[in-house]
Amino acid sequence: MKLRTKRRLMNYGRLYNHQLASVLEAAFEEFRASFVQEGESIAESVEAIEHLSASYRHFKKFSLRFAIVR
Repeated sequence: MKLRTKRRLMNYGRLYNHQLASVLEAAFEEFRASFVQEGESIAESVEAIEHLSASYRHFKKFSLRFAIVR
């Protein structure tokens, strides 16, 4: 693998990790706010937990559009 190609793939990996961290931080803040609002009980916060996992799935689906085939 050429060094240029390898460097490009590493940069895409870093960009993916940074975007994933940003999305998960925002989703977790939203989850925390709704968790506190719903009484801080996991049984009552099922909808908030589902929303948190859905945001991760949507990001993963979105990012796979730009996946690089090696």
